[in-house]
Amino acid sequence: MKIQIKKRVKYIILGLSIIVFLGSIFMSVRTYTSKNYKEEKISEYEYKQKYNVDYRAYLTPNKLYDENSLGKGNIYLTNYTDYINTFLTYEFKGERNAHVKGDYEVIGTIEAQVEENDVKKTIWSKKYVFKEKETIDIKDDKLKIENQLPIKIKTYNEFVEKIIKDTKASADVNMKISWNINLNVDTDKGSIKEKVSPFITIPLGKKYFEINGDLENEKTGVIEKTNQIQLPTNKINMILWLMVSVMSIATFIFIKKYATIKPELNHIQKKIKKILSKYENRIIKVDNDINISSYETIELLKIEDLVKICDELGKPILYKIEEKIHRFHVLEREKNYIFYIKEPMENIETMNV
Repeated sequence: MKIQIKKRVKYIILGLSIIVFLGSIFMSVRTYTSKNYKEEKISEYEYKQKYNVDYRAYLTPNKLYDENSLGKGNIYLTNYTDYINTFLTYEFKGERNAHVKGDYEVIGTIEAQVEENDVKKTIWSKKYVFKEKETIDIKDDKLKIENQLPIKIKTYNEFVEKIIKDTKASADVNMKISWNINLNVDTDKGSIKEKVSPFITIPLGKKYFEINGDLENEKTGVIEKTNQIQLPTNKINMILWLMVSVMSIATFIFIKKYATIKPELNHIQKKIKKILSKYENRIIKVDNDINISSYETIELLKIEDLVKICDELGKPILYKIEEKIHRFHVLEREKNYIFYIKEPMENIETMNV
């Protein structure tokens, strides 16, 4: 089975087949030989830490409350509050022994603030050290810190009242108590640095108050190792590239063996083809000889003139190829109107008309 295609098209297909074949072979080899990796994280040391700040307000004798103290989360009347007992619990737990170093301290800060244009400004502050820095240095898989701190609320309220009276500068005053804990944990798989600062905030100079702050939290952590894991060869991609290479070489062989070059039309053939296409409704192609011996022959120089006569007479144009000459006739009574074009090519049949 032979097919005809244009010379240019044939060589383009052959060229592309070679390029695709070489490219697919290259990609097949690359897919087979390339090494792909993925990252896999492995846990080497896990730990968790948590803290909780609890407190309880102890009351002075009064006729309002039957009990002598109120627990966390209440509203407290300042005149009935004797002191607030705070209690911190902090725990660090690792999966195995490590060298735990660091320190912790308890710091209190009384701060007076005013708000101007939605911006809070500190006009004065005073710092208290409730517990000096205590060093931590143990070798264990766990650490527990407990600290109890009573806050004599009346003492600090009296201090605030005196400052306001002396300065005549009223402000919102709060006392912040922070437990600052710094840890540096040396494990067999690396070091861990952790810093936590739970705190409570107590309003001062108020008739009643609530206690807020960062009271509890729990956090987990891990020291990880990242390994590079080699992935297996992508067989599907390799097979697909091999299939592309087979298809491209098969296309090359088929075109090379079965595709013949379609002869290109010369300028005369193109002109004839254009005439036949443009006036196909008027032209009748005949195979038999046209007997014009008894007709007066009138030669025309333009096909348009013949078409005009055809339309005026209402006669068809008879088209005949004979001895490399394309003849177009319009016969009317004893007159033969003719327009012809000589074909220089030897194989007239190669023109697709």
